[in-house]
Order: sequence, then structure tokens, then C-alpha cells
Amino acid sequence: TSLGSSMFYDARCAVSDYAGMFHPMERKPYPAYYGFIAFSELYRRKNQVDVQMNIPGVYSCAAKDDSTGCIVIANTTDESVEVFTEVLGGKVATKCMKICEGCIWEECEFSNELPKHSVVYIEFS
Repeated sequence: TSLGSSMFYDARCAVSDYAGMFHPMERKPYPAYYGFIAFSELYRRKNQVDVQMNIPGVYSCAAKDDSTGCIVIANTTDESVEVFTEVLGGKVATKCMKICEGCIWEECEFSNELPKHSVVYIEFS
């Protein structure tokens, strides 16, 4: 099945079935919060870039502006997968952030291995 759009209706720090961005007692972000940060970076760059991802359960999107670009890759599978990123124009990765088991939005060195149930944000310049 495909998804045309998705909505997030409540960003309050509160006890609610719909408030999924912040832990109401600890007042800290849940992992979903960082997904919004990653998509904000895509949106800021304004120009969508075509991405080819031919691994079942692995999804990606990318964007660029005149000087930088970024890609967000999500692995929804139960296994680590190997992905390869090629960026036109010889651009190199300058920043990598990930969310996976045991880490929430931590800076990392990007390797081609994407852990199970993870999201990686890679910035290029």
C-alpha cells in the first residue's frame, strides 16, 4: 500500500494519546521529534532530488539548494542493510546523524551499513 500524506496533530508536551513528540514527565523529546528536524532540513533546501532505493523496507528522500544537500534514509526492517550513496558533482558527506537502538539523534560517521529500525540523516556540501 502507498501513503499519500501523513499528519501529526499534537506537538504538546502532555499526557495524551496524540502527543507523541515529547515525554510528558521527563520533558525530553521522543525519537519522532528528530524526524521532524530531518524533514525540516529537507524542506529548507527547497529542491527535491530523485533517489533510487531498491531495498524492500528501506525508504529515502533527498533535497538540495545551491550549495548543500541532504538525504534521509529509514530502515524499517528487522535486519541491518547495506546501502550505497552516490552524490552528483563530487560532493562529500559533512554531517551524519542517526536514530537507532541505543542512540537518539547522535552524530556519527556514515558507513554503508544501516542498522535495523533506524533513520540516518546525511548532509552534503
